[in-house]
Amino acid sequence: MKNFRCVFPYISKTAVPENINELLVERAFDGLSDCEREGKGWARIGDERMLTVDGKYLFRYLASKRRPDQLAVQRLVNERIDEVADDGREITPELQEEMRFQAENDVMKYSPISSTAIYILMWPARRLLLVSGGTASKCEDALSFLRKTLGNLHAMPWGNSHFTSTAVTKNMTEGNSIYKLPPMLAISPYGKTLFTGEDTSLKITLDGVSNDTDDARNILSGMTARSVEMSLYKRPDNGQIENLANFNLVMPPNGNVHLKSFDYDDDMERDDLSQALIAEMHLVTNYTHQILSGLEEFIGEDLEENSLTPQE
Repeated sequence: MKNFRCVFPYISKTAVPENINELLVERAFDGLSDCEREGKGWARIGDERMLTVDGKYLFRYLASKRRPDQLAVQRLVNERIDEVADDGREITPELQEEMRFQAENDVMKYSPISSTAIYILMWPARRLLLVSGGTASKCEDALSFLRKTLGNLHAMPWGNSHFTSTAVTKNMTEGNSIYKLPPMLAISPYGKTLFTGEDTSLKITLDGVSNDTDDARNILSGMTARSVEMSLYKRPDNGQIENLANFNLVMPPNGNVHLKSFDYDDDMERDDLSQALIAEMHLVTNYTHQILSGLEEFIGEDLEENSLTPQE
């Protein structure tokens, strides 16, 4: 199960209220009825609107839209106009508007529905809030709805894209860089790497070739890292190194730092959906916390309130 393949991390100081279940039910949503054009709200996770374990909370935000095929609508309107004309009735602008409205409602029943499901995972004890979504805007929509549901939500994107990309760039292009990754993190020497120039339309991508050689450093010199493939490791004393997770660290020039292609394998097979989700909650929160903590150590910049470590 992989519900957090793309993770946008936030730092949140908000606690989950005691009446959270009531608040979620008030804004519940399980899909569109035949006549509804769009809707959004908190969908079920199994039998409930929320899954909680060990102080971690999982929500599922669902937004659906139904859009009628305008060509089908226009054909239906034309047919009805012809019928009215054949009856000798006057075709007024008001009548045409009414026909279009009725035609859209008739076509709407057979129109496909597009839906977006966003998982939100909160871990208040560690000030961590993780949102899974394909784009930052969709995640922000889900957070905005959560803010309305709770009445208040203090959440800021983790980190700083400029600081992060600077640290990664210098680490990969300068042999004796002051930016050194902690032992639990590594940039894949053959992973997919994206760098851009001052004009972001200038891009260099290395994929499946060594990116830590002198030749690679020369090619990437003067460029800025925007996405690098990385891994999270467990390095026990006098023990075998274990790969825990793989991910692409994405550092857009204008936007939130996030993880894509997040692969946190869990070898256990579970028939029960709730148990599978609980296992995923533990993996995702723990691994993401380790990754972000390691990156904060790696960056070595003052991230102010955008850090996992509370400021004094």
